[in-house]
Amino acid sequence: MVDGGLLIRAEAGRMMVVHAPFCIDCQEKVKEAAGRHPILGTCYAGVTEYVFPLYAISGRTWGFICFSGFSQNPEASMERACAAAARFKIPKDKLVCAVNSLDTNIPDFDTLSAQAAPLQNMFTLLLDTFMLFNVIFLC
Repeated sequence: MVDGGLLIRAEAGRMMVVHAPFCIDCQEKVKEAAGRHPILGTCYAGVTEYVFPLYAISGRTWGFICFSGFSQNPEASMERACAAAARFKIPKDKLVCAVNSLDTNIPDFDTLSAQAAPLQNMFTLLLDTFMLFNVIFLC
């Protein structure tokens, strides 16, 4: 949800407030990084997330799924969040509160892979159905 230039993301039942234009600009880089295989990374705001690619039936990467709301290193997450608050003029207390709510118990890769697989398949079918619908009915 975008509210006044801020992107408010629901992550593992918590809210994280980030700067929407910058966060959105990073999405293509994330898609490229996760295009061949899932990755575990930490964004500029200090949130650690597993990122799984989404493929079209053709095999082309068209998006990704994030399992987010974690902190691999709470101290580094706080540093990143404070830097983002200063850079984007976001109230520091909001980001500090969000970082403090991040879960340090990051699920193992195999567990999340099992959860991601049906979502990846569902989104692949939805995308290809939508693309077929556009070709048949909207052309």
